[in-house]
Amino acid sequence: MICSEFIKKKNCLVFIMKELLKNYDVSDNAIKIFREGLGKFPLTLSDIRKNNVKLSPDKITQSIEELIEKKLALQVKPQHSDILPHYLFLPPFSAIINIFSDLSNNTGDLTTKPDKSNTSIKAFQDNLFQDIEEISQDLIEKISAQADNNQSTEILIEVEKNVKKFAQVMLTDVNEIISKLKTTSILNEIDINRVIRGVKEKINESESIISNMFTQFKEIVNDMASPYVIPQVESFKTFIRKLGESIDNRSKEIIQKPTSFPIEKIQSVEKSLYNILTDYLKVNQISTEKFWPIDNLEEIKEIISLLLKKSEKNLTIIIPTIKDFLPLTEFDLDYSEESKIKQPSKTSKLEKPRVPKSKISIKKQKKKEIEEKIALTAKKVKDLKGFELSHDVAEILSTISEINPESVIIENLQGWLNRLLVIRKLLDQNTQYLLLEDIEKWKVEFVKIKKREKEQSDTSSLKEEAPEDKEQSNTSQGLKIKIISTEPHNNKHVQAFYTKDIEYLQCKKNKAIIIDGDNSYLVFGVSEKISKEPYFEITGFITSFKPIIEQAQPTILKIIDEAKPPREIQINQGFNQIIENINEYSGRKIAKKLKNLLNVAFEKDGISLNILEFKLLIGKLEKIYYSLEDDMKGYVIEELKKLNKEFSTLDLEYPPEFRPPNFGEETSEDSEDKIPIEVNEIEPLDPEKVTSLFDLLLEKIDELNGVEIGEQIEKFIEVILKLQGYSQIINWKNKLRNIDSHLETPLKEKIRQDFLVWKNGIINPLMVENASAKEKFHDSTSPQKDYLSEVEEEYISPGLVQSQFQSEDSSSHAGNEEEKIDPKIQMKVEFENIENSFSELTGLEISKKMQNIVDIILETEGYSMALKEIKDWITKLRKNRKQLEEEEKEDFVIFFFKWKEKHLKGDSENLTLEFGVSTSLSDDNGGDVIDEKGKGLSGKIDNLIEDMNKSPGNVLSNKLQDISDIVLRSHGAVAANAIRQWISKLRSIRDILEDDLKEEFLKELETWKEKFS
Repeated sequence: MICSEFIKKKNCLVFIMKELLKNYDVSDNAIKIFREGLGKFPLTLSDIRKNNVKLSPDKITQSIEELIEKKLALQVKPQHSDILPHYLFLPPFSAIINIFSDLSNNTGDLTTKPDKSNTSIKAFQDNLFQDIEEISQDLIEKISAQADNNQSTEILIEVEKNVKKFAQVMLTDVNEIISKLKTTSILNEIDINRVIRGVKEKINESESIISNMFTQFKEIVNDMASPYVIPQVESFKTFIRKLGESIDNRSKEIIQKPTSFPIEKIQSVEKSLYNILTDYLKVNQISTEKFWPIDNLEEIKEIISLLLKKSEKNLTIIIPTIKDFLPLTEFDLDYSEESKIKQPSKTSKLEKPRVPKSKISIKKQKKKEIEEKIALTAKKVKDLKGFELSHDVAEILSTISEINPESVIIENLQGWLNRLLVIRKLLDQNTQYLLLEDIEKWKVEFVKIKKREKEQSDTSSLKEEAPEDKEQSNTSQGLKIKIISTEPHNNKHVQAFYTKDIEYLQCKKNKAIIIDGDNSYLVFGVSEKISKEPYFEITGFITSFKPIIEQAQPTILKIIDEAKPPREIQINQGFNQIIENINEYSGRKIAKKLKNLLNVAFEKDGISLNILEFKLLIGKLEKIYYSLEDDMKGYVIEELKKLNKEFSTLDLEYPPEFRPPNFGEETSEDSEDKIPIEVNEIEPLDPEKVTSLFDLLLEKIDELNGVEIGEQIEKFIEVILKLQGYSQIINWKNKLRNIDSHLETPLKEKIRQDFLVWKNGIINPLMVENASAKEKFHDSTSPQKDYLSEVEEEYISPGLVQSQFQSEDSSSHAGNEEEKIDPKIQMKVEFENIENSFSELTGLEISKKMQNIVDIILETEGYSMALKEIKDWITKLRKNRKQLEEEEKEDFVIFFFKWKEKHLKGDSENLTLEFGVSTSLSDDNGGDVIDEKGKGLSGKIDNLIEDMNKSPGNVLSNKLQDISDIVLRSHGAVAANAIRQWISKLRSIRDILEDDLKEEFLKELETWKEKFS
């Protein structure tokens, strides 16, 4: 019964409120929105839409503007959070004033139609009481809910300010009504003055009553934190009811004296609300005027929509998911198939820049003339002295300077001319070899044009200006938008972003909500997906307070840095960075960067032959501690181009012009006490491929779950089959197929153990051919075995590896000294070569000659601490690509002669200074160099030529090693370098050589036979 009466009363009040607003010319939609929002804390536009889902956004916006115009709603904007407006719905004071205004303007009608006026006043009384009751009840509930939890009251502070402004507007309206009363013909001046005096008396009376009542109210509010909340709330309700009755009684006076309309009656209603708010604020003084709380998805979407319109330069949006958090309709995305897939605009910078013309046009006749001059000079190298050759070089230089003054070889020609002018004898073997190498380059490169410095600076400035151009183009296009979420790059929304030139990055694990517009507006919060529910729990805030936005920037930048573009862009950008810095990066640094890219490539394709090539390239570079030689730079760039074609559809940047290696940038982690080994050509053995492949998979076991490991094993097997391997390891794939979690440690160890067994089973058969040689190495009792353990970290010349560990058969002939080249004589020759020409040689060239001497010392005397100083000089000189400075030259001369005196002490002074030693020895043996087994070099070469048609490449490689050792001891490391390259090339060939390769190899053998025998 009570419930039905309450519902009936409530429906009646709703009807009265509706009629009151209709009389005030408020539309039905606006009335509905007003009734939903009255008595509640300020609402955002999204909150209002949520309560009025049947109304369109345009109608809601239009209705809110109508309510603001009618002074039934206020737009509240906190001081530092002006991006998201809130709306406060006020009691219908304006509608009430409108009724009084009507009554005042129609006083004559009140006397003739008392029933109608009484009805209007009765409606006013009921409506006024209802408003006070509703507003008070809402405030009571808020106080009760927050009795033990002081929350932000910025909204109420703003309400207080706005109510004061609203009161001034109301008083202005009432004054206008009073002015109309003064001009009414029914009342004279005496009556008006009497009304004013009566109003003043009522003001004093009502002020006293209200003051006493609010004293009681303050005491109740101050005690709200006590356990007796419910009785206090009831007392407060009683107080509000009395307050309402008091206002009601004063309102009845209007019925008795409708023409004596007191301004203060309206002010008392206004003051009631004002005092309630003021006293509530005294209890809750915590202010967060720099923040505005955010707690739902709709507010997030609304903020993004506003910032899309408000931001001018940059908008960064970091969210957990695209579909849930973005207002996708605002982006006007195109999901058609024709629009897929457009790459981000920033990849345009990866296009190859235009390269200036690299060759000059020369008439065939002139070109042929120069080529003949160069070829003729090459034939004279062995027969003429240095200063005699300089005439031919000068003639070539003059001719080329005339037809191509910007040729790339002019500096090289000038350098050789200066060196040859001071050499008054025949060139030594090493100088001949180096000169002939450069002459071969002259034949090909004399038509090429050297890059101008201006063009180089233009090219470099192209890179520097690229970001600025990009920035300008983006600025001209408008807002730059960057979106980061957990969605993969193949997501349909992400693909649509690309068509709009919106940058997208993926962050695999993200619960943060960060929206940054022009560094002027910031949303900062976190979200948590409710289990088994389709919505998120959100906690956060929005602000435009600059210091807070600045403090948040490091967090934003960290998330952006951790987020990744598509994998093919990551790989392409990584390769470009290496190419751009190919002159500065050490091999070890390149390997480190490639390791990071290897993980990205592994995520993209898993185990494959391409991944294996990736791994092998890393292995070749990680032991090079300085910047690369030119041939190695070219090799790395070619490998990167091959890998880029496999992993990316984007082009690589054009490589810079190679510069001499900079040995001075060795890092602390790179620095080790060793002489770096030059790498001219690297060809891995098949076992190395297998080793790298296994290492790759074993490294990834801890990072993958069972299903992922099973998938990679399947790919792994395919690769092994291509490498002609097989095992029962396929069983692991079947066992792990359905294990969707990380494995226990024993199981992981078992997998590792089985894979290592498989690895050994594959590698061992591949090494059978060299097994006998390996056994001989282990059985060696030569003294070198002892000193090598002492210098495990020291440099060992590659050409001496075979000679350091001789087999028993070869050592049995060691006593036959008369058939071997005397190392002392060879060392004497090397010392004389340096002494006679070090003023013309560069530091690097001197270091190579010194290394030849170190090889001989290691072979004959073993290692000693005295070599430490020599090694330091070699390392120092290796970094110098120019001739020595005077001061450095003086220091080196002092050291050099001490070193020479120590190792050549007691030797005959009549030893020839040239390589006549080889000739004298060859005279006794039919003009051929004899090795320790008594077989001449030419004989070995003849045997190798005979075996070419029946032996595979790897067998020929082993035989060629013997020839290399003989040439190394007789003619030095430089002369043996070409032979070593063929050893590496043949080592990986398991079949008979193809005709083209066989013909090329045969020509080389005949050249070596003629040159070294």
